[in-house]
Amino acid sequence: MTVMRNVFLVLGINLATAFLSTSPLAYKKNKNFFSSAHVEGSAEISTSLSLPTLDQVTSDPFMKQVEYGFQITQCLERQSSDISEAKVEELLSAQLKHKDGIRGFFVSYLTNDTEDSGDFNVPDVLSRAMLGANERDLVSLVCMNVIMPTATASMHDDPLLAKSSRMTAERGTKVLLSLFKDVEAVRINCLAILCAVCSLQGEENSLEASVNDPSLVEYWKKFMVNYGYGEKQIVDIRQSFKIILSARK
Repeated sequence: MTVMRNVFLVLGINLATAFLSTSPLAYKKNKNFFSSAHVEGSAEISTSLSLPTLDQVTSDPFMKQVEYGFQITQCLERQSSDISEAKVEELLSAQLKHKDGIRGFFVSYLTNDTEDSGDFNVPDVLSRAMLGANERDLVSLVCMNVIMPTATASMHDDPLLAKSSRMTAERGTKVLLSLFKDVEAVRINCLAILCAVCSLQGEENSLEASVNDPSLVEYWKKFMVNYGYGEKQIVDIRQSFKIILSARK
């Protein structure tokens, strides 16, 4: 097994479990592993550019999608490449049409360490691909990509891992904000998340009337309860989504 595949095996399992898994106790079971493979192994990953086929990004399982996500991310970040933007967009659009592809891509894209979060911006190719994605899965997962690293940042004992979680949360926030204008479901879910955290803190929230779907508030409330987030995590999530909603008023 190659070095790159070894890195992705560990990275994919731990990040998928810590960020995007549906298992309620996933983070607690993998707390000590989170981000370490990415931090320690990223320098060993091959820098050569290669891309999967359209059939592969369309149908291969999650762990392969993580690897494809890395390859596509490398193309997105390189200004000079012999791989056309149209080809990258075609593959990315296909990958984002199914849940495993969405999860796999963002595991790699949000944790890639080749640039600081301050320099991290959502490229036009990705913006266009997301608009053609499976909207229900995409919206849910981009919200989780803010909630989960925001929460885990305060759960780590290791400062390096906490910093990595904050970086991922910052990047996830930029992805989420990039969808606000064109995908109404993003705004509705952000409102529902804010209502859910207020409910968990024992407060009533007038924003709930704007959601028009009480089951969505309950969904996010249950999501956070299932992950066992404490008071500190709930406060941090609330602050993050207040900022997100304020930025898009």
